[in-house]
Amino acid sequence: APATEYAATTPVAEETSTGAFVIPTNIDFTMKANINRIIFGNLDMTNVGGNIVIRDGKLNLNKLAANAMDGNMNVSGYYYAPDNMQATTDMSLDIRRVEIKRLVESFAFIDSLLPTAKDMSGKVSLGIAFNAPLNSAM
Repeated sequence: APATEYAATTPVAEETSTGAFVIPTNIDFTMKANINRIIFGNLDMTNVGGNIVIRDGKLNLNKLAANAMDGNMNVSGYYYAPDNMQATTDMSLDIRRVEIKRLVESFAFIDSLLPTAKDMSGKVSLGIAFNAPLNSAM
């Protein structure tokens, strides 16, 4: 009897991009936050408190304070996306008395800027300010 051949097909996962997160412009929301814990990527923050305002399609963080990296930090800035293909962010971080190793673990770009930082010990204070256009892949 002739051999029967079967074509095996493996579904290929399609890469999909949901785009930038668009905040509806009809939301007018102000919250005084008191959040026990937020994990954002490698950054683990506790006792997060401050003002969060959503208005005119923009998310504003006003002096959001948190314990992080064995020290503390304040975050101010905004996120705005007029459509799902483009977004902008402008943030400032005031970081106080954090462990250097924890800082490098939380913010990967510090290792690329200062490769020796991962071999240091002690506490450091610094300010980081950035603004960036974001594409649909964020």
